[in-house]
Amino acid sequence: MLFLVDLLYILFLPVLLAWAALSRIKGHPPRKGLKERLGYGKTLEPSTKRVLLHAVSVGEVNAIRTLVADLKESEYDVVICVTTDSGIKRAEELYGEYHTVTRFPLDFSFAIKRFIKRVQPSIIALVELEVWPNLIGICKQKEIPVVVINGRLSLRSYKRYKFAKCLLRKTFSRISAIGMQNEEYATRVRKLGGKNVCVLGTMKWDNAVLTDFVEGAEELATQLGIDTTKPLVVAGSTAPD
Repeated sequence: MLFLVDLLYILFLPVLLAWAALSRIKGHPPRKGLKERLGYGKTLEPSTKRVLLHAVSVGEVNAIRTLVADLKESEYDVVICVTTDSGIKRAEELYGEYHTVTRFPLDFSFAIKRFIKRVQPSIIALVELEVWPNLIGICKQKEIPVVVINGRLSLRSYKRYKFAKCLLRKTFSRISAIGMQNEEYATRVRKLGGKNVCVLGTMKWDNAVLTDFVEGAEELATQLGIDTTKPLVVAGSTAPD
């Protein structure tokens, strides 16, 4: 299975190289971190409580803020791996002081094996849904659980996955648990072969900051003659004038 996936990646390599060349012609900067994308990097000390969170880009990196804080409070060793350059920058800003931030490697078997060997995760959580056959296959061999959190699967992505369903069905079935944002996404994943699929809602509300204090509120209440010790009912409308 790993050899077959590697072979498919090699067949698509000319297309990726052409895309990269076109991107450079258009003025986009080259992708950074080639060594890390090949699985190289700092080898971490062994830990029985290491959680590897895979966030693709800035959106996913922001979404896991509360989760990372909760894991840190519970004394878990958290590693955040990110795909994009902008995501790496944001992850370093948010988590770099206390946690290891690294790049996610290419899904070639040699790069994944090297990456797993140096990071040594106890469990891997894929944020939203990033299904990489070699990553999941190698983790299955090494008995490292892989789960999906805050999962989403748009209709467009579902159609792409469905195109390679014969190859990906086994990959989806190897994921230990899949937590999706809503039932629509969950149904799509089940059709692709996902097992232990449940609906957990979205994590974006976990990062909402609620406060009883709003700057300038007391001054405004005084100007309007409002008694702040009593309940206040506000009626509003979104209808056009």
